[in-house]
Amino acid sequence: MMRSSKKYQIIDGQHRYLALRDKGFLDNTSVTCEVHTSLTESKIVRLRLGDLEVHPQAQKAVNDAHLRRILAGFNVGSLGVISVVDPEVVPLEVASLLFLTLNNRAAIGSFEKFKNRLQSNDPTTVGASNVCADHGLRVQKTAANGAIMCTDAIMRAYGFDKGVSLSSALTTAIAAWGPTKEAVTGRLVASLAEMFRQHPSASTTALAKKLKSKTVAGSLEEDISSYAGLQRTSVANAGAELIYRRHVAGRQI
Repeated sequence: MMRSSKKYQIIDGQHRYLALRDKGFLDNTSVTCEVHTSLTESKIVRLRLGDLEVHPQAQKAVNDAHLRRILAGFNVGSLGVISVVDPEVVPLEVASLLFLTLNNRAAIGSFEKFKNRLQSNDPTTVGASNVCADHGLRVQKTAANGAIMCTDAIMRAYGFDKGVSLSSALTTAIAAWGPTKEAVTGRLVASLAEMFRQHPSASTTALAKKLKSKTVAGSLEEDISSYAGLQRTSVANAGAELIYRRHVAGRQI
């Protein structure tokens, strides 16, 4: 069993680790770990429980329901292998990539994926985050004024044209309704970005004025959802068509 004065950081297996702690297992309890020293190199060793800690960044939030299930059927003999990194040799960007790879089989929320891709310096994620920051929006897990949480929508929109359509969408939404949580929902951002992708010459200023004078964010979002159901198409495509025909081209729909 390896002993060390440093802490190995858990990137897969935090709930099993927390279950051991909850059950009162002591620091000298040994567990089987896979120690990753790079994206492709690792070794299986026995480590003391006291030599482990949950990675402070390359992780997802604790799922209390999942932890309760582990505790309810707790069996120390079936814990499996806990994946860890040596923080002295594995930088955050590599730890985040390993987290995404190892947890691909598990349910990872959109925000956790976004956060770890950002930490791994993924170009699309970094670009989408920068566009949001340029518009005074912080990307976070929960809805709030001055923040945006629709990570899937902003990633997809950024991928259209390296942020041009995403920037136009955010510029329009904020000019129309302010930097509110209602203005930058996933449906609205996806619809506006898709509209600007299809019609890049559309004026953000003119569209924002029309939206501000003719509708509120929540009402438009409801219209988009209803229209998507009628058209049996994606929300983004339905929203783009509705916004263009009603507020850009001035046609009834």
